[in-house]
Amino acid sequence: MRKITIFSLVMGYGGIEKYISKLCFMLYKQYDIEIICTYKEDNQPAFDFPKEVSIQYLVNKSPSNESIKLMLKQFRIISALKIILKRIKLNISARRLNKKAIKNIDTDIIITTRNYHHSLVSKYINKKDILLVATEHNFHQYNKKYIKNLVNSVKKFDYLVVPTKELHDYYKNKIGNCKCVRIPHPLDYIPKEKTDFKHKNIISVGRFSQEKGILDLIDVFKLVHKKLPKTKLYLIGDGYQRERINEYVNDNGLSNYIVMPGFKSYEEQKAYYMNSSLFVMTSYTEAFGLVLIEAMSYGVPCIAFDSASGPRELINKEIGILIHSRDKEKMADSIVSMINNKELLKKYQNNLFNYINQFDINNIKKQYLKILK
Repeated sequence: MRKITIFSLVMGYGGIEKYISKLCFMLYKQYDIEIICTYKEDNQPAFDFPKEVSIQYLVNKSPSNESIKLMLKQFRIISALKIILKRIKLNISARRLNKKAIKNIDTDIIITTRNYHHSLVSKYINKKDILLVATEHNFHQYNKKYIKNLVNSVKKFDYLVVPTKELHDYYKNKIGNCKCVRIPHPLDYIPKEKTDFKHKNIISVGRFSQEKGILDLIDVFKLVHKKLPKTKLYLIGDGYQRERINEYVNDNGLSNYIVMPGFKSYEEQKAYYMNSSLFVMTSYTEAFGLVLIEAMSYGVPCIAFDSASGPRELINKEIGILIHSRDKEKMADSIVSMINNKELLKKYQNNLFNYINQFDINNIKKQYLKILK
C-alpha cells in the first residue's frame, strides 16, 4: 500500500484540521496515512480520525498570539517577554524538527496544508520520486506578500489544490509547472433528514475568532430580534474570542436568545439544524466555508455577506442570499423576510437537493484519486 504523509501545524478546531480529518477518512482504505503535526495543543485531536492513521507530534504547544496580546494589554510586560522568548525557542525547535522529518521522510506522497510547510518541503525535500501536493485554505484578500509567499513556496510541487473556482482562476497561471486543481471540501454524508421550518430559529457554526465576524452577527441578530422576538440564534463553536462574544451578548441583553453550546461535531449539530430555518455567515474571509454545505445538507438555506470568497462560490440566488458591502441592516431585513416566508424557504430547500450532491464524499474522493494515482 502506498503511503501518504500529511503535514499539519496543529490538530485543533480549525477548518484546516477538519479538512485533514475528512481527507483521512476519504483515503485511508487506499493508502497508509501518517500525519506529522508540528505543535501538540491537546491530548486528543479536535476531530475524529480513522484508527489506522498515525499522528506524530514534534513539539509541545506554542503560546498563542492572543495570550501574549492579553498580557501586554494588562501591562504584564515581563511575563509577556518570557512567553515570547519561550515561543521563539519552540518555533526554532519546530523548524529544526520539521526540517529533519522532511529530509528523512519515507513516503510516496506529501500533502501540505499551510505556507509554512509548503516552503519547508520545497526547501528540504531531496527525493524526486515523491508526489508533492500543496493545499490552500485561505483567501489571499489580495495581500501581495501572502500571494508572493504562496506562489514561491509551491513552484516545486506537482499540484496546488484549491477549494474554489475563484482561487483556481487566480493562481493557475502564477505557479510555474505546478498544476492548480479545484477540489471542493467534502461532506461526510448527506443526511436524509431535512429541517421542516417549524422553528423560526437561526444557526451559525464556526471558530470564535475575529475573521469570522461573530460580533457583527450579534449586531445583525439584535436587529432581527426586534422584529422576531421569539427567534433564537444557535451560535455553535469555540475559540479565543469566546469570552468577548459572551460579554457582547450580555451587554446587548440577548443572553436568553443566543444559545452558545460550544464545539459540536457534525453529528451533534443535527438537533440544532433540525430546529432552525436559516444559516447565517458573517465571515470577513472564508476560502470555502464547509459549514455552509453542512447546513445545506440538512436543507437549511443560507444567507451570508459576500465579503468572503467561500460564500460567493457556494451561494447563488436559487439556494440563498448574498448581502453586499457587509450591510447589517439589509442582512437583518433579509433574514426576517426569509424566516417569515415558508414557501421561499421550501423553494430554496428543494433546489438544494440536487445542488448538494456534488459535495458527497465519494464524488470528492474520485477527484483526489485522479491526482494521487
